[in-house]
Amino acid sequence: MNRELKFRVYSKRYGMSEPCSIFDLQIMDEEGLTDMSQVEIMQYTGLNDKNGENGFESDIIKEGNSIGVITFVDGSFIIDWVINKDFWSYTLKFHLSSAKIIGNKFEHPELLNADENGGK
Repeated sequence: MNRELKFRVYSKRYGMSEPCSIFDLQIMDEEGLTDMSQVEIMQYTGLNDKNGENGFESDIIKEGNSIGVITFVDGSFIIDWVINKDFWSYTLKFHLSSAKIIGNKFEHPELLNADENGGK
């Protein structure tokens, strides 16, 4: 199996996400260019949403009226449904191709608020 390894880093200091490689992270850490406790590293799942956008760990997805977060648990990526839990499945591969990525939990935490999204 050939899987592309990509990462995205969210900087708590600057409040934004940027693509990076694992080598960038190692260099930043070794040269003291960043405090690694101030970044969140998000790994590419190897899957894309219905619009072809790369799905990363911590992305927020919407399928129908349901909203969930891509999470890495016990060696695999799953969906943690947080609003309108209409789906029984947590399998990312089953849902991502028909869902839309609407943000990530670091830059858009308000998307996970049921009150703002008319959720349950």
